[in-house]
Amino acid sequence: MDGAPVNKEHAIVQVKSGKVTPDNVRALWQTVHDFKARAGIFVCFQEHLSTVERNRKRGTYADLTGTYPVIQGLSIEQLLNNKKPILPQLVFRKDASLKQKTMGPLFDR
Repeated sequence: MDGAPVNKEHAIVQVKSGKVTPDNVRALWQTVHDFKARAGIFVCFQEHLSTVERNRKRGTYADLTGTYPVIQGLSIEQLLNNKKPILPQLVFRKDASLKQKTMGPLFDR
């Protein structure tokens, strides 16, 4: 990458197999905040996904590729049907200008 510094960021994934409570979702938000992660992905069964959606904070973050939700909920069923979290693509600086070259998505779509 032409010796340019790499800005690595991460997401935190929480998987819950039983009943999801509002406190579970708030705990993920707090963990994302405490560890300065860019995103939190809450994975649970479809029947509990509405609890995640009702209780996640509506915060977003933005980078050169777009705007993304901080907390996202995905069900096991959605993952088995190939739904992916909404995350930015990998991007690096080609040179000192603001030209960007996309390396590809974090997940194949």
